[in-house]
Amino acid sequence: MAKGKDLDGSDVTYRYRWMVNEEPVAGEEGPSLASSHFRRGDKVQVAAIPFDGTDWGEPNTSVMVTIQNSPPKIVSSPPKQLEEGATYRYEIKAEDVDGDTLRFSLEGTTPEGMTVDSTTGVVEWQVAIPETPVKYEYKVIAADAEGAKSIQTITLKNAP
Repeated sequence: MAKGKDLDGSDVTYRYRWMVNEEPVAGEEGPSLASSHFRRGDKVQVAAIPFDGTDWGEPNTSVMVTIQNSPPKIVSSPPKQLEEGATYRYEIKAEDVDGDTLRFSLEGTTPEGMTVDSTTGVVEWQVAIPETPVKYEYKVIAADAEGAKSIQTITLKNAP
């Protein structure tokens, strides 16, 4: 929390008043506002109000800012075990605070035959582990229509 001193040397703390789309956000008096309170296109403003322990000062109000697109966030983890001949299946789970529809893709050196369904995010591969050492490094990507994306790097390797 921000601190300061007033003209007579008293310690000053601050209370914050948040506004989203010109409406006050109830219960939020701290120096930051959780992203759950706004989404793309909302207009956000904050006022910092000083307090020296006795008196409240005049609010210092920020300029109003328009929230831009937020990237999605991948919230799942890939399987840790591979079994020869089994089907590797990884359902990429991603969240987007803006509620955008997401598209999924793969980049990098994927095993031969690995696919991803671009709308469901399901990655599948019929596991075939070569006898010689191999390392697959690839990325799973969740992207929104605005161009924001989340990338998860995955490494698969065998150790014969």
